[in-house]
Amino acid sequence: AQAGAAGLDPAVVRRLLPYAAGVIAQSEKAQSYAHQGRPVLAVKDLREAVGALGADAPRRFAGTVVAVTGSVGKTSTVAMAAHALASAGESDRSRTSAISPYGIAWNFASMNRGAAFWVQEVAATRMEICSELMQAHAAIVTAIAPAHVARFGSVEAIARQKAKIYGSMAPGGIAVINADMPEFAIFEAAALAAQLRVVRFGSLPGVDARLLDVEGSMVRVDILGLELAFELGAAGRHMAMNATAVLAAVAALGLPVHAAAQRLGSFEPLRGRGQRSDVVHAGKRIQVWD
Repeated sequence: AQAGAAGLDPAVVRRLLPYAAGVIAQSEKAQSYAHQGRPVLAVKDLREAVGALGADAPRRFAGTVVAVTGSVGKTSTVAMAAHALASAGESDRSRTSAISPYGIAWNFASMNRGAAFWVQEVAATRMEICSELMQAHAAIVTAIAPAHVARFGSVEAIARQKAKIYGSMAPGGIAVINADMPEFAIFEAAALAAQLRVVRFGSLPGVDARLLDVEGSMVRVDILGLELAFELGAAGRHMAMNATAVLAAVAALGLPVHAAAQRLGSFEPLRGRGQRSDVVHAGKRIQVWD
């Protein structure tokens, strides 16, 4: 619930109430939600309260945390990673575009703590705090694009900001980085400085995980020396590249790659990110690409 610049607008809170377990509101705003049919927790400082919830949740989570950042492909890669990791154990993932520190705190507070894997999308905003919150075991960087260049000044600046994701990862953690992007060296240097294991994915020779070919729904890859072909339930070379990154992370975590690749055949793209549906209009069948 909103208090100054923090929290959601009251109209948004009311729209989300049917999906919520309760409302956290600053003390002076709490009364306005008292008769909305959900419990209300009144707090002195909304930011501090949500931050505390987010910091506490990972301490209670015994599973593996995989973080995903980049300018494009994050949300699809998060969903794809959670789907593939389910081949090795129960998995859960972040929801919606709540990927700044307080969105991550909300996601962590809502997580399935009994899962073996949690996949978290993260934006560039206040990345140092995000990294500390997540305590990720592995981090995937999808690609950098000029989507936020107006805010950060240059594509290189965006890359340096996102590379701060490695700041609170423990030495020996895994950095899965897109080696095709021009900013690869920025991420690699930051990962090595944090004493992480760098796993390079892409389409060029010499990478650790390479996308070899895409033909229709069939994808062929080489993952840490293991060549395999699998069906991917999402169309497009960009989706195949996301899958390559996911399988690179699976392999680096020491999990069965064959089983994860097989799971990707039943992956379904998300709304707004490649989902396809068949409709009939004026007697004609139309496939809609969202």
